[in-house]
Amino acid sequence: MRTLRAAARLQWWSMRGGLDDRQSFVLAPLFVLLFVGVVRARGHAELTAQAALGAMLVCLWNLCVQISGGVVANERRFGTFELTAAAPASFPTVVMGRVTTIAAVALLVVPEVWLATLLFFGEAVEVPHPGLFLIGIVLITFGMAAAGTLIAALFVLARNVVYLQVAFTYPFFILGGLVVPVSLLPEWVQPISRLVFLSWGSDLLRAALDPAAPRQVELQILGLFAVSALTFAAGRMLLTRLVDRARRHGTLGRA
Repeated sequence: MRTLRAAARLQWWSMRGGLDDRQSFVLAPLFVLLFVGVVRARGHAELTAQAALGAMLVCLWNLCVQISGGVVANERRFGTFELTAAAPASFPTVVMGRVTTIAAVALLVVPEVWLATLLFFGEAVEVPHPGLFLIGIVLITFGMAAAGTLIAALFVLARNVVYLQVAFTYPFFILGGLVVPVSLLPEWVQPISRLVFLSWGSDLLRAALDPAAPRQVELQILGLFAVSALTFAAGRMLLTRLVDRARRHGTLGRA
């Protein structure tokens, strides 16, 4: 627990000092203008809340990918990766504490997007099912922490983190159902999409914003939790094996 708290404090102070870590907060109002502006320009003002939700999820995922990848990339850049990996504290635990902090701070995007929608379009985003929305947000936060752990593990292997960040960003806008619901994707893509926690989370939050009675929410909640848990397990196992292997072979600097 002490390691988790120390890692969380480290990440908090790191994010306070870096503009790159805050770029999604700067871009959030622009995503609102794009997503909400498009649906309203097409005469579908009733989709304002759903479009704002899409902007919010895009910003959350951007933060998750960019900052979680930076956990390892910045350690390498500052020459502290070897010291962190060689420390007595478990390296996966340190990463978990940092990415969990990232996921928690990223939630500030939610009120920001809601406020931007109100200021730009004069319409408040209503949440007909607040309890369901809260459950979705909590589970998505867990999912982002899990995905951040896996991304950080993969960045241990990456030579050029920029390419990997791009690969984890734009394709997942589609696979995660952030731009359009998964049900509108081609049938052959949908099973692949269900391997991404965002696809379950986006469906759950859309149900929370729909005035109609939610349907199949139990399946969505179970799917979101299960995929997030499997993602976290995979990320922790991969991170542990990669660091242990680098220690054994003395290749931490080139890992």
